[in-house]
Amino acid sequence: MMSGLLWVALLAVGLAPSSDDNELTAKSEHARSVEAARQEVYALRWRRSLVRTGIHRNVGTNFGGPVIVASENLVVAGTGDGNIWGLDLGDGSKRWRYNHGSALGSTASLVSTRGEGFDPDLVVLGTLDGVLVAVDVATGRPVWRAALDGNSRAPVRQYGDRLYTLTSTNKVFAIDAASGRVAWSKGRPASASLTIDGQASPLVAGDLCITTFSDGYVEAYKAADGAMVWSRPLSMGFHKFVDADADPVVSGGLLLVASYSDGIYALNLNDGQTVWQRPAPAVVSLTVAGDVLVVGSADGWVWGLANRDGHLLYRTRLPGGHLSRFWADENWVIFSAGEAGLVVLETQTGKPLQSYDLGATFSGDVAVTRDHVAVTTNSGQLVVLKRRSDLQPPS
Repeated sequence: MMSGLLWVALLAVGLAPSSDDNELTAKSEHARSVEAARQEVYALRWRRSLVRTGIHRNVGTNFGGPVIVASENLVVAGTGDGNIWGLDLGDGSKRWRYNHGSALGSTASLVSTRGEGFDPDLVVLGTLDGVLVAVDVATGRPVWRAALDGNSRAPVRQYGDRLYTLTSTNKVFAIDAASGRVAWSKGRPASASLTIDGQASPLVAGDLCITTFSDGYVEAYKAADGAMVWSRPLSMGFHKFVDADADPVVSGGLLLVASYSDGIYALNLNDGQTVWQRPAPAVVSLTVAGDVLVVGSADGWVWGLANRDGHLLYRTRLPGGHLSRFWADENWVIFSAGEAGLVVLETQTGKPLQSYDLGATFSGDVAVTRDHVAVTTNSGQLVVLKRRSDLQPPS
């Protein structure tokens, strides 16, 4: 049941000489074409239009994504016409709908205000007019709103009883999860030049809150009060785009970050000093799965690098289009990629297992649980797929 079969080239590493001296992007005469549709990892369960299109609304790129609430058998998604939908995970039927009124533009996040453990009771989304909205998971009832300085397209991250988010004006906010009260806000000046769409989600590692900014800087603050610990630029040249929009990650005691113009950095957590650096073009996505750093480029490349030193493990070429945030475990990397739709790769090799285009383009983040994947198309459809029962599930 695969629509729009896609052929994806898996490029062999270090074989054919090329005029491109960067082995991450050098052409290879030994590239293998893999029919990603041949092995179907996920099958369509249901799809539902959440917004009116045609003469009623001009739907453009959607960088938001849904969230799956496994304990409630529920999927929640926000839309550009101001609605937050709670739908049954099994058949897409409506459980509840809340109309906030302003366009929702961020990936939904699950939040717990119940103390010990993680039992989510809120879903939090950002609006395009600079407000965070928290609604009750079970009913969709609004619980709190927090006015921010700029919109937040990245998902909020919860650490303890606080949420952390970054806005389009280069400000980091620490917010009380239960009340929506802003505990502190720090950051950099808003960029005066043209920037790439997208924002990083802050990372909390130990007592530090770390984020990267659209002006190419990475900064670390005390998570408790926002006091500055260290700051450094990642983009050293005079480039058109200096954004650092990929989410920072930590692996093996190293902070891994990326600049759109200057590539990937492994930094010392305590002072931001460079441990290793690897040039790579147009990096927009980072994640860690075991000892593999998975890197995504706006040019359609996905690279697997060794965390410890940046050594190239594999490279996979997609047709292009916006790559969303990666979800990854030791088996699979799952993300959306423009016209390629939902893409599933093997984590250790980069081998394409599936590309499910569904006749639509994708820009938003994917939600992944043990058995399901959910993603919103640019045309405003929520799509839920279910894992084939004969395949090992994501952990």
